[in-house]
Amino acid sequence: MTLTAYQADTLVTLAGSAPGYGLVRQGAVVVEGGEIAWVGAAADLPAGYGAARRVHFGDRVITPGLIDCHTHIVFGGDRAQEFETRLNGADYEAIARACRGRSTRSGQRGLRPSSIFDATALPWRWRRTATPALRR
Repeated sequence: MTLTAYQADTLVTLAGSAPGYGLVRQGAVVVEGGEIAWVGAAADLPAGYGAARRVHFGDRVITPGLIDCHTHIVFGGDRAQEFETRLNGADYEAIARACRGRSTRSGQRGLRPSSIFDATALPWRWRRTATPALRR
């Protein structure tokens, strides 16, 4: 079974009991068979993990897998072309150059004439605080 110890100057554990996001200086994460087996200060690495392959990230930070779960209140556009281009390996800079900004603005253009951008369709709490221009 593969055993790897990833080390970095800073490790973020997000442990509820630890102050400051559970920061560990000179931290290590041991992965065994694709699963996290141990997390802590590299100096405290248990002897059983001494033979682990070491990967040093130097002054970088190791964090838990963070998920961007943001959403947009209304979506009226279509960015399928941009998505397909991205899947084919293009980076966002290349997409912006090729589309001259049209792709990232397509959601805005699709939304403006849309009847779905009606304050009655928005969540009630947002409607109560929306500016008068958005309530129309």
